[in-house]
Amino acid sequence: MLAEHEYTRGVLAGIASFIRSYRFWRVDLIQRNWGGVMDDPSGYAGIIVHSASPDMEQRLAALSIPVINISSGPEPPLVPHVCSDNKAIGRMGAEHFLELGHRNFGFFVYQDRFYCRQRRRAFERTVREAGFSVSVCDVTGAEADADNLDAWLPELPKPAAVMGMTDGAAREVARACVELGILVPEEVSILGVDNEPILCDFSPVPLSSIDQDTRELGYEAAGLLSRMMRGRKVRSGRRTIPPRCVVVRRSSDMLAIDDPLVVQAVAYIREHASDGVSVEQVADYLGTSRRWLDDRFRASLNRTAAAEIKRVRVERVKALLAESELELSRIAELTAFGNSKVLVTVFRRLTGMTPGSYRKRVRGRSG
Repeated sequence: MLAEHEYTRGVLAGIASFIRSYRFWRVDLIQRNWGGVMDDPSGYAGIIVHSASPDMEQRLAALSIPVINISSGPEPPLVPHVCSDNKAIGRMGAEHFLELGHRNFGFFVYQDRFYCRQRRRAFERTVREAGFSVSVCDVTGAEADADNLDAWLPELPKPAAVMGMTDGAAREVARACVELGILVPEEVSILGVDNEPILCDFSPVPLSSIDQDTRELGYEAAGLLSRMMRGRKVRSGRRTIPPRCVVVRRSSDMLAIDDPLVVQAVAYIREHASDGVSVEQVADYLGTSRRWLDDRFRASLNRTAAAEIKRVRVERVKALLAESELELSRIAELTAFGNSKVLVTVFRRLTGMTPGSYRKRVRGRSG
């Protein structure tokens, strides 16, 4: 595994956490030149490898020791795989943009990889199910990648939302936007995948990105390998780890709203949601009626003002669950839910999980 990549650094951290918690293993980190291990694996009780090569997959399947592959490819898997849920990643990206109110979507891809195809298809499917379409800029194998991207971006209807297959791809989109004079996120919102701090923070515009939860992936891979080394039979196939969350930075930190009244309302809600603001108070602030305000919200964001207030409060709850040790009752007070019972009910309805489950996923067993 190449430890200079955020993906494998996270996986290695998860493996290390499993070792500290359950087992003492002597581990060799072999970043290149696997040939020696493949030729003579007798010095090892098990292997965790990151390889999408079909040839390597066949060689791994022929080994006499337990093997786990943490790559999303190749197809079909011949050994047990633990990998990211790329369909869920694509879906999460689309849902992030849809929540921001976007109606014009793009996807940028520059490598023909199995995981990229999965992300792209899930992104397109989710957008289509919401009633919209996706423009794809695929420069795989193209000789003039920058020129193709530079020609594609100005043609996108604005405001637009573009997901890159990785943070590297998203950074290219940000670079092109800045060079073309396209405002980010005012005209184009951008989202990547991997949450690589260096790429995201030092992008021309700081990049929002999907955290794949690679620590949990590493932890699960180590646990599965441990069971195999103790004689448990494990069938080949993929065990997928869902992404953790969207880490929002400047590149997508803006709602895509044309209606000035709704823009004002959303800004007011963001400022006062945790103070217990009601829809009536928002309407009074804007000098309009609740019914008129809800009609404008539905037209712009496909949800009511009350739903937006709950959404903003739940996002605040997520941040506190991820970043603090506060008890649920205190978080409920800080986010105007009143008590933990109401918070749990609303949180589960909006996210499909309990606050405790969310905190565990975000912070991870290996955190």
